[in-house]
Amino acid sequence: PDYNIDLNFWKKGNLLSNESILFISGGSRNGNHLLYSLLDGHPSLPTIPGEDVVLTNLFWRAIEYKGYMREWLQNTEKMAEEMRLMNGAYGDKWVRALERQRGDIRELPWSGSTSKNFSAVLEFQATAMAINYDNYIESLKSYEKKMKNAENIWDLFFYYLSAYKELTSKPKSSNSPFTAAYFCSGMRREISAFAEASPCDYKCIVPVREFRSFAKSKIKGLLSDINCIQDALNESWEHWRHKTTDYLLLQEKYPENIFIVKYEDLVQRTEQTMK
Repeated sequence: PDYNIDLNFWKKGNLLSNESILFISGGSRNGNHLLYSLLDGHPSLPTIPGEDVVLTNLFWRAIEYKGYMREWLQNTEKMAEEMRLMNGAYGDKWVRALERQRGDIRELPWSGSTSKNFSAVLEFQATAMAINYDNYIESLKSYEKKMKNAENIWDLFFYYLSAYKELTSKPKSSNSPFTAAYFCSGMRREISAFAEASPCDYKCIVPVREFRSFAKSKIKGLLSDINCIQDALNESWEHWRHKTTDYLLLQEKYPENIFIVKYEDLVQRTEQTMK
């Protein structure tokens, strides 16, 4: 993307300067949820509510609106409502997770569901995520005016991140090296822009799966829409090749901040890898 469309909106700002963020973001079907589940139970790390796509949606909204992002923010009457509807691929993921938590909905799509065009709500099959949705919404509303007047995308993300933290009730460990953890697969462009602006300390852990194993998982989802196995294999290769290359380039450029971990090591050498 052409970040020069509005240089000021991509500057680092000041609000994130006291944060230290742990990102989990590899290409889809590369072990993101396995890594998430392993890290989420660590006593010295912030709780990760689940996968959330607000940063991705903000990124592409800023690209779409080019030099008019500030005008869009200021003209959006209900900014908290707008942000709420951006947390999932097709609307408010967290309110649907709340409905599952209450037992109002019995079945919801989960990550790993075998369909090409779907939006996962649950991180794992047949689970109910314990979230504090009311706290999340109240926090978003408390930042409404500030979000409308945000000077750059990273200050805007700071306000959202503050609300995202409220989804969990687990207290932050006093000896944690991170103030927040954020999980969204496929954020190679977003992480690149974040690293370039460098608004705060951060680490990004990127799981990468060997192509043979990745393709088996990916093709399961593609065959419901693509009848030809060769076409599905070709699409899987392009998906894996481009995203893996991008993450490797990011790791080469920012070796102190971006770490690649092999999916196979997470499965076969879990304890040694997690150390």
